Amino acid sequence: MVSRIASNTNLAQRGFELGLHRYNCKNPSQGNFVSDKLMATTVEAISGAVFLETSWVRAALQRIVDA
Repeated sequence: MVSRIASNTNLAQRGFELGLHRYNCKNPSQGNFVSDKLMATTVEAISGAVFLETSWVRAALQRIVDA
């Protein structure tokens, strides 16, 4: 279950569904393209930042996961 939820495919899909691709800094040579790997990394970074910023409050991270 964890590997399915935390897979790059799932994280990328959720990031695109949430519209996060509009906020990624894109490589000019690739045009407006955001790869699945970049989107998955973005979702991981946001989740990690929330977790650290809330002093490891699991409930805050759960709200991010639920979103």
